[in-house]
Amino acid sequence: MMNPYSLVKKRQFDQEIENLEKQQKQTIERFEQEHTTRLRNEAKCIKSEQEKELSKFQNMLKNRKKEVLSEAEKAPKELKKELVKRKKEELAQTQHAQVMTVAEVFCYYEAVLFT
Repeated sequence: MMNPYSLVKKRQFDQEIENLEKQQKQTIERFEQEHTTRLRNEAKCIKSEQEKELSKFQNMLKNRKKEVLSEAEKAPKELKKELVKRKKEELAQTQHAQVMTVAEVFCYYEAVLFT
């Protein structure tokens, strides 16, 4: 049988362990919440940057299309059709390459942020 002093010490020890466990759990939860908030904020920034880049890219394509049409208007009639076709193909290739680049960047950031 344990003496009363030992029982009191054991209860104190058990209570101290329980308090430390609660403290540790709260600290972990706070860190997880801070981490989640930081990830959300970074994702918002990345999304905003991507939207700006997309807008700039779309404006560039729109301007390039205007240039192509302007060039076609100035070309002799028999060359217009071929010139427009060739320029459209060039634009499509440029657009595809740019979209792939944006997609690769997005995948990279997604992997970094969410793993």
